[in-house]
Amino acid sequence: MGIEVRHCQNCLLPDNISGIDLDSEGICNLCSEFHELEYLGEEKLRQLFAEKPKGECDCVVPLSGGRDSTYVLYNAKRVLGLNPLAVNFDNGFATPQAVENIENTCQALGVAFVRIPAPNNRVKRIMANHMRAMIPYGPGMTLKGLCGPCARGGRAVVYSVALEKGIPVVLFGASRDEQVDTLFDIKERLTRKQKLFSRKAPYFIRGLYNKVMFRKEMKLPKRLAQAVRRETLMSSEGKELQGGVQVVNFYHYVEWNRNRMKETIEQKLGWKKPEGRISSWRFDCKITELVSYLWVKHYGIPKDAVGYASMIRTGNMTREEATDQLENAGFGEFTPSLHDLLKNEMGLSYKEIEVVRNW
Repeated sequence: MGIEVRHCQNCLLPDNISGIDLDSEGICNLCSEFHELEYLGEEKLRQLFAEKPKGECDCVVPLSGGRDSTYVLYNAKRVLGLNPLAVNFDNGFATPQAVENIENTCQALGVAFVRIPAPNNRVKRIMANHMRAMIPYGPGMTLKGLCGPCARGGRAVVYSVALEKGIPVVLFGASRDEQVDTLFDIKERLTRKQKLFSRKAPYFIRGLYNKVMFRKEMKLPKRLAQAVRRETLMSSEGKELQGGVQVVNFYHYVEWNRNRMKETIEQKLGWKKPEGRISSWRFDCKITELVSYLWVKHYGIPKDAVGYASMIRTGNMTREEATDQLENAGFGEFTPSLHDLLKNEMGLSYKEIEVVRNW
């Protein structure tokens, strides 16, 4: 007889995940320890920009075509009255709807836009080698570090553009409301012997080579390159990087409100989520579907569930809304689009794909 899994009476997280404990009232430790988020306020953000030197552009806004970054760009232009430069890091996995949203948004706002592709298709190469090397070790190890190259590449691109053009601020759209708790970090690590003396060693070596080349091709000054490797968006908040470029998270100043954000950009910019998709959250990259699949296979829940749990705590989503979205989204299914991603965009073999399908 299996152990009964209980779910938090507030945020829905199950107690069979290491680090999740329910009290006598059925409330998990993440909910009982939660403190209301504090925001610095729009006026402080205006003051920050007022103190910056004026140039051709006031800030760089990284734009993915998703909800959060689109709302940041809208506010920078229409609410704060800034002259932003929208920059997109093309990792090779952008969804068609995200690309359309980027083009429509920049046109509607009259904002200059730069799209910078990953040099020599490096992100796809790194991810493909990562998948092939890690598949034998299961979904958890395959998940670990999967999105790292794109996250670091995206920061490298916007920092380099800001430095090159003398733009004093990079205005990010990272949100504490959607943050995944560190208890979900995968602690396991492979030994050097496992990497270099196994049948998968060529993929580890190719992956390392492509990472080294990727760093060289980004052509970042040493201190800025170190910031990209060592810092996260949250830990970089407020810091002034090499060349006087300051990292600012818009949602540290202005409240993250998913309904207001969605309504604003839909009505003002014609922004859309993909047809048939239930949630407006994180559809801008094709890798999202793979990440959700790996989460279900490793943790038993999709990554979205952790994000929804956080939104419930901050009052941005009801328990009923989260339940409905989780029940109807089809998380954990091996879909034709996921098969296409692994086969045609990552170049995995039939045998490798079957291993992933049968997890």
